[in-house]
Amino acid sequence: MWNEERTVVGTIESLLQLDYPKDKLTVIVVNDGSTDTTAEVLQRYDDHPQVTVIHKENGGKHTAVNVAIEQSNSELIGCLDADSFVDPSALKEIVYEFTRNPSLSAVTPGIVVAHPKNILEKLQAGEYYLGVFMRYVFALLGVQFITPGPFSIFKMSVFKQVGTFRAAYNTEDLELGLRMQEAGLQIGNAPKARVETTAPRTFPKLARQRTRWAYGFLNNAIYSYRHLFFNFKLACLGFLMLPLTMIGILGGMFMFFLMIWNLAISIGQSLSRFGAIGITPPQFSVAEVDLFFAPNDASLFVIVTLIFLTGALILIGMRLVGEKAHINGNMIAYFLLYGLIAPIWLTKSVVDTLFRRGNLWR
Repeated sequence: MWNEERTVVGTIESLLQLDYPKDKLTVIVVNDGSTDTTAEVLQRYDDHPQVTVIHKENGGKHTAVNVAIEQSNSELIGCLDADSFVDPSALKEIVYEFTRNPSLSAVTPGIVVAHPKNILEKLQAGEYYLGVFMRYVFALLGVQFITPGPFSIFKMSVFKQVGTFRAAYNTEDLELGLRMQEAGLQIGNAPKARVETTAPRTFPKLARQRTRWAYGFLNNAIYSYRHLFFNFKLACLGFLMLPLTMIGILGGMFMFFLMIWNLAISIGQSLSRFGAIGITPPQFSVAEVDLFFAPNDASLFVIVTLIFLTGALILIGMRLVGEKAHINGNMIAYFLLYGLIAPIWLTKSVVDTLFRRGNLWR
C-alpha cells in the first residue's frame, strides 16, 4: 500500500474474516513508504499472530509485492490491493478451483465496485460486471493475460519458474500474466470469489488510472511481448485475444473521432441551410410519424445489436458473482457515458506510447 490510511484496516480485517483455517492463513502487509498516517494505523497489528507488517522505502507496487513473496513459504500466495475487500468465501472458492483443476498456476476472482454512489462510480460498476464475464470466458479459452491486483492467487512455483513482479510500465499484473502465458502456465477464474474494490470518484483520477492501464497494455504488447502476436504456439492469445484488444483500443478512438467529424459536418450543413433560407420553427405532430422512414441502415442495426449484447453480458456478469441480474443505474450510466469518455484516455495512452512518454501511478 501507499497512503491507504482510510482503507487498509478494512482490507486487513476482510482477510482475517476469511472462512479459512486460521493456521493456514498468513497476512503480510507491506507499507511502501507511505507519507500519511498509514504506519501509525498499522501499529494495531504489531502483535497479531496472523499478521506481519513490513515498512519499506517507496519503490513502487512491484517492489512491495516482491518483498512479501520473499517473506512467504506458502504453497499459494495471493495479492490484494489495500483499497479492496474480500468476501469471506472468496479464498475457498479460489482454492476449490485449484483442486478442481490442478494444472492451474493462478486463479483470478470476480471483482466488483464497492458501493458505487456517483455516476462515475456507477459507470465503472457496470464496466466491472462486464469484466467479470469477459475474464470468465477468457479463462475458459485459456487466453487470460491479466492477474488483477485485487486477490489474484498464485502457486509459489510460478515465481520460481518465471520470476517475480516487474515494473512493467506500472502494469505489473498485466506483464506477469503475459509472462505466464509465454511460459505455458494456465490462469483460471473463480467468479464467485467476490472482491469489492474502491473505484475512482472523479474524472481526473479515473482518466489517470485508465490511461495507465491502456498505456501499460500497449507498451507491454508492442515492445516487451510483440513476439506473442500471431504466435502459433499460443494461437488463441496471439491470433485472437491480443489483436482484438489492440483493435478495441484503436477502434474506440476511431469511432469517437468519426462521430465528432460527422457531427461537425451535420452542424455545418445545418448552419448553411439556415443562412440561406432562414430559420423556420419546425412543425411536428405525432400523426406525421411514419416508421417507414425510420433509419434502417446496417450501422444502426449493428449498434443496437451491440448494445443489447453488451447489456446481456453485464447481466450475466452479475449472475456470475452471485447477484440478481437486473437492469439498474450502473448499467444505464455505463451505456450513457462510457463511449463518450473512454476515447479520452485511449487517445492519451496511444499518444504517450507513440512519443515514449512515461506513465506514473499518481
